[in-house]
Amino acid sequence: MAGHLNRAGFGIVLVGGAVISVYTDSAYRSGNLDFVCEEHYREPLDACLAELGVHQQGSHCVHPNGHTCLLHSPLVPWETAMTSTSSQAPE
Repeated sequence: MAGHLNRAGFGIVLVGGAVISVYTDSAYRSGNLDFVCEEHYREPLDACLAELGVHQQGSHCVHPNGHTCLLHSPLVPWETAMTSTSSQAPE
């Protein structure tokens, strides 16, 4: 799913339990995928996910195989968040 979205040009990042699963070599198993995307991507993103058969069901997106994902949008634009984060980095 992430590969399909990245090829379509979406700035989307996997977060949450699935990332822990990757870094622990599947010692931890997550029940869903959590992605962060910018809010202005939502409408075209939903259309791109529909190409994979993914549909919205309440607050979740559901893949035809039954797996779910959540799409989170940051409260501030990424550029702003990254600028304020990098300016506060320890020296």
